[in-house]
Amino acid sequence: MKIIIVGNGKVGYAIARQLAVEGHDITMVDSSPVALARADSTLDLMCVEGNGASISVLEEAGARTADLVIAVSNLDETNLVCCLIAKAMGAKHTIARVRNPDYRRDAALLKREIGMDMVINPDLAAAREIARILSFPSASSVEPFAGGRIDMIGIQVTERDRFYGVALSEFHRIRSAEVLICAAQRGDECIIPNGNFVPREGDKLYMVGTKSELQKMLRAMGRTQQRVKTVSLLGGSRIAMYLTWELAVSNTKVCIVEQKHDKCLQLAAQLPTAMIIEGDGTEEELLTEALLGAENTGRDVQLFMNRMEHDDYRSVPELYQARCPECGAPLQNDEVWLKRGNTGYFTRAACPYCGHWYLRFKLSRRDGLHWSFARCIDPATP
Repeated sequence: MKIIIVGNGKVGYAIARQLAVEGHDITMVDSSPVALARADSTLDLMCVEGNGASISVLEEAGARTADLVIAVSNLDETNLVCCLIAKAMGAKHTIARVRNPDYRRDAALLKREIGMDMVINPDLAAAREIARILSFPSASSVEPFAGGRIDMIGIQVTERDRFYGVALSEFHRIRSAEVLICAAQRGDECIIPNGNFVPREGDKLYMVGTKSELQKMLRAMGRTQQRVKTVSLLGGSRIAMYLTWELAVSNTKVCIVEQKHDKCLQLAAQLPTAMIIEGDGTEEELLTEALLGAENTGRDVQLFMNRMEHDDYRSVPELYQARCPECGAPLQNDEVWLKRGNTGYFTRAACPYCGHWYLRFKLSRRDGLHWSFARCIDPATP
């Protein structure tokens, strides 16, 4: 295929590298000669310097005979104009990256009115992925299929699960949900389970079904499913804005901590249902205030082991072996720490039995030490 990529940033370069390996005819368009020099020296492609929204530049790149034009420059407007012109010139297919929240409702309109084949919003996709994970607190992964009508979730088997040590054929005789256990991961081995498969502790099972049936299945396994009621976010990024809109559908309260004053005003105007706190999210006092909130009683905030960890996090076993403060069961931890700000990180942890869901924070102080704590999103009823 003859493919034109407009914008040689991180995304554009990664796309070009992958497509070049597959043997496609790639042309890279960018206004920066430095960026093009790097691509020209490391990848098998042709480079054209200039504005990707210029007709003459697209003509030089060969847009009239292109099979696909991918616009991933830093400016959404440039990407839209580029795809519009390329389509009018004869390009068979066009894809534009559009990240500005102002265009969040226009994807279908852009496809219909200007003939764009695909509009990609990576920030919105990330927010929807987070919202899907929040809908299954005890699952370690959630993947949508069939346009979101069904989901595949991954769960870590523990000895408290009702099907632990029981053959799947036996468990399915008493099950109350229409789901399919389609795969299992045991160590480095991937298994397609049959009726004789017996789940062991540490196995990761993948099951497919509708959201309601999957929740029934989790309840049948003995895992309580409580709705996430409040979420705190560090940083008012585009993902935070999209996530707030996604969570508003389920009436989930959102608190955003943002350091820049102008950004706080913008967030307050666009997110009237969210609580916006101006300040440094890496400061202990401010972050604790944001997590506690004025309406909370204190039961919804738990410090792991009732202490603050002022030590190198790699030497603190509680960060990786924490237990639920309510029932004492090992928390099911996410292996990925997401970065917030310059020194802050957060991940999620869930208790598979009492249904409590935690946000775990790890912050590096200016003196080189580290501390961490967690917020219990779904506290037990007093």
